[in-house]
Amino acid sequence: MLVDTSGPRRSLLAGHHLTDGGLEWASRLVQAAAEAAGLPSTVASTPPARTAWPVELSVSGQPLLLVDIDIDGVDDSWLDRLELRAARLWRDMTREAELFEPRPWLGALCVSHDLEPQPDAVERLARLVAARVLDSACAVVVDQAGERVGSPRHELSLEAFQTALLGRCIYLSTVRV
Repeated sequence: MLVDTSGPRRSLLAGHHLTDGGLEWASRLVQAAAEAAGLPSTVASTPPARTAWPVELSVSGQPLLLVDIDIDGVDDSWLDRLELRAARLWRDMTREAELFEPRPWLGALCVSHDLEPQPDAVERLARLVAARVLDSACAVVVDQAGERVGSPRHELSLEAFQTALLGRCIYLSTVRV
């Protein structure tokens, strides 16, 4: 199965992620991965809050994919909230999870316009993935004038994020949830 990023890229270039802080765009990205994997699920999106994940995919009422999105570029305050939210989730999971209960997959999407995100912030986002605080992250720069969508690092590209997301959905569709 190949990951086709042309639809999300066209949507980014058209500015669809700007209307509601990216919630609808991110929700469609998650929903498309679930549908491609044949995963019977529901996707909910809520405005970002300090404790809630803006995009949540649930199977049988259990949240299994949680994604945060920031359309203002990668900055330290967003990264602080993201890291704290993920740490709290992992703490709660280790305390309360049932034996062999699938843990939620955590992802982060960051969209910048025309300007490259700060290298330190991009490095920090990559470290959160490397440390397994997050399962995957995406940092993209949208250049609408040049009609390009790029990433400062390959491992934080839209393709890498969609591949990880689809992989998790395929896994979830094969296990009993």
